[in-house]
Amino acid sequence: MARVFGGRDSRNGPVASFTPAISSPGVVAVTVPDISTLPNGDSTLNLLSVMFTWGPFTTSGIKFFSQFKMCTEFATTGTTVPLSNRTSLVRTMPNYNFNSGWLPDTNTLGYQYGHHTWSQIGQSFVFDRAMNLESLVFSVAAFTTVSDIDTYNRTPEPDNHAMENYDYVAEVPMRLRLTVWKSRNSAALLDDVETSRDVQMVHTQASDHVIVAQAPVEIVMSSPLALDPGSYLITIRLEATSEVVQRRILTLWVSGVHSGSATRGKYDRSTEKSCSYKRGTDIYPNGKAYKSVFLESYVDWRSAPNRNYSTLFTEHRAKVSDCIQSGNFADIFNEGDLVMELRGTWR
Repeated sequence: MARVFGGRDSRNGPVASFTPAISSPGVVAVTVPDISTLPNGDSTLNLLSVMFTWGPFTTSGIKFFSQFKMCTEFATTGTTVPLSNRTSLVRTMPNYNFNSGWLPDTNTLGYQYGHHTWSQIGQSFVFDRAMNLESLVFSVAAFTTVSDIDTYNRTPEPDNHAMENYDYVAEVPMRLRLTVWKSRNSAALLDDVETSRDVQMVHTQASDHVIVAQAPVEIVMSSPLALDPGSYLITIRLEATSEVVQRRILTLWVSGVHSGSATRGKYDRSTEKSCSYKRGTDIYPNGKAYKSVFLESYVDWRSAPNRNYSTLFTEHRAKVSDCIQSGNFADIFNEGDLVMELRGTWR
């Protein structure tokens, strides 16, 4: 693969170029030179090694991120907290081990979640043993950035898509609001969920995190949460905690695996689309990915934190990576599951 990715300090311009090497099937490892050798000598650039998965564009049969930027505007003084040694109790992907790092899969591109468009993500679970839930682990696969979110929203489609960059952003400070809901019946939650009717809240909390693309995020319970056997919905609201993030991040690609068989394009499947792909296996049939939306339309980036959220959670869908075409925005989206696990102890 003879493609060179260029590093870029978004304030000062290009800082280095890197030749990628295939380290394992579907993964490109890019090692950044020692920071002292970078032309700009930016001491805030503290990410010295990165990993790419294939996607989201395709050229000559090879999928790759079309642009790579080390966006030092998002860098913070915080560090990524390593995963705990808590015991994994329930996984949507039984063979997916967060402790081993990012494990790409042909059906693991990510659920496109935009914090200005979709306010919350969720995943339903069923377990038949009582547990003490101590933490939850998930990951963000990638970010889509724009120079300014308001300019992007004022620009008509498809011209606004030319503003998008599919970037690996080093560190993004966010506040994660986690809520655990228990279903009012024992059946698996697989249809739309109205929180005021179908479930009851058993726990909610907020915590601040530094999100690193393709690195696991562990939300630790404020205290071990005693959960009885049953059917549950776990939701997470991701909120930007700095102005630069609010104005720049368009979407977050939350790690997930799709298992649908849609044939029509766009998220609402309103467009004809010609594409053949291999359907993924529904590895976790006792649950599915969910999203909720804002009730009010987007006005500007300042309005985002103040908008009201819908109490209805509906099926979330991920892009089918095999059907993505550069310049064509009628992508196919499928249902599936977020890559997520619950940790703690059985009771």
